[in-house]
Amino acid sequence: MDMGDVGRSTATAPEVIRTDRLVLRTYRPGDHRDLLVFHGRSDVCRYLFNEPWDLAAAREAVQTRISRRDLVAGALALVVEYDGQVVGSVSAWLVDEPERTAETERTAELGWAFSPEFGGRGFATEAVTALLDYVFATPRLHRVIAQMDARNESSARLAQRIGMRREGHFRQNAWIKNEWTDTLVFATLRSEWPSGAWSDRVGCYLATSSVNCGTSSSVAHGTLRTLTYMVAAVRRLSVIHKSFPLAMTGHRANRVLANVLSTSD
Repeated sequence: MDMGDVGRSTATAPEVIRTDRLVLRTYRPGDHRDLLVFHGRSDVCRYLFNEPWDLAAAREAVQTRISRRDLVAGALALVVEYDGQVVGSVSAWLVDEPERTAETERTAELGWAFSPEFGGRGFATEAVTALLDYVFATPRLHRVIAQMDARNESSARLAQRIGMRREGHFRQNAWIKNEWTDTLVFATLRSEWPSGAWSDRVGCYLATSSVNCGTSSSVAHGTLRTLTYMVAAVRRLSVIHKSFPLAMTGHRANRVLANVLSTSD
């Protein structure tokens, strides 16, 4: 099958996305308690727009995200669980493009946040890779971006590690928390997404049974991750020191200050 045809296949809105170790699911009432554990920390929110959550803010955020269940409709927000414990959250939404027509392929933006208590175990890499696989199975989706505070080195390393390319560094383009901040922009195209088996795996990710979509072998799992990182590393060599300024097209308003505190995820 031609990859162009695969790219236009429909990805239904997921209730659950499963990976080898993780479950990515839509939000439920009551999730505010688990998310408050790390979203209430000042270190987690250091590079986010918001201050640390209190109980009321956590409830409001979860209530808003409950409705974000379908990327085709505009946005998808998912809680990330490991062995029944909430370890983070990921999200994707369609970028507003004023010149877009009905026939134009779309751009999506990603955001993520993970608990430092579960850092160093590869959960962030595994979850965001699965999210990208799902996003690129969305009809007429051509490009994915991620934007973050330039000081957020851990988040930038995550974007690079999964194979995204650094495309721009905006100097002092956003006024956040009483200071001017720089923004890094990372991106990847459907045609260059290093997880080449995404079109074959997405159906397995969306399985609602207890079947594990990955392998139970730790050796095989480690090999898959190593190969993915190698592809990403080769791609980074081709773009290192070649970042360039981009025209501002609403990114300032939509910037996500993705926050991943672990340096080894």
